[in-house]
Amino acid sequence: MTKYKLKRGIAYREIAGNIYIVDSKNSLLHQLNETATFIWRCLLSGKNLEEIVHKVCLEYDVEPEIARHDVEEIVTEMINKGLVEEI
Repeated sequence: MTKYKLKRGIAYREIAGNIYIVDSKNSLLHQLNETATFIWRCLLSGKNLEEIVHKVCLEYDVEPEIARHDVEEIVTEMINKGLVEEI
């Protein structure tokens, strides 16, 4: 089962319900929307991809296929931006 962790040099802070991620290596600040923040929290708590999809289905009342697509898209974007990596 696929799990993820923060990449080295990444720091984050939650302010008013939104996650802000600082990528000191590339001098970038990322602000996550509501769904990405929910997924980020799941990643930090050690949830694997299947668990995250299940939690998204429950939280947002969406079908599993839609949730899987959205979760995979958001996690892939986080990976491509160098914020998280597979473990």
